[in-house]
This record gives sequence, structure tokens and C-alpha cells, in this order.
Amino acid sequence: MIFKSIFTLLVIALFVNDNILFAQEFGKLRGFITDSTNGEALAYGNVYIEELNVGNSTDARGYYIIN
Repeated sequence: MIFKSIFTLLVIALFVNDNILFAQEFGKLRGFITDSTNGEALAYGNVYIEELNVGNSTDARGYYIIN
């Protein structure tokens, strides 16, 4: 009886951990880049995440999206 309970808990723990890892693989980062002194949008600036080696440029309104 104890082996059955331990085995069931182990199987559930393995499935739960796999689902959590897969859920965090994809996403979008988006926002606006503005000048800190006057709040004006920074058009055609670059946003780069060095750890992930990904980036994108802002549009005329300072808006960017990184997939």
C-alpha cells in the first residue's frame, strides 16, 4: 500500500514539473521607451536582452515587441 502511494505521488510530481517548464518557454515582452528627463518617446531606438541574445528596434512612437 505504501509503495502504491509513493509511486502515485512521484508520477504526479513528474507530470506537474514538466507542465510548469513547458508553460514558461514562450512569451512576449513589449513596452514603450521614453526619455527619462522629459517623457518623450525614443523613436527607432534599440532594445536588447543580452542574456537571451534577442532584441528589436522601437517604432516612431517608441514601442517595441520582443517575441
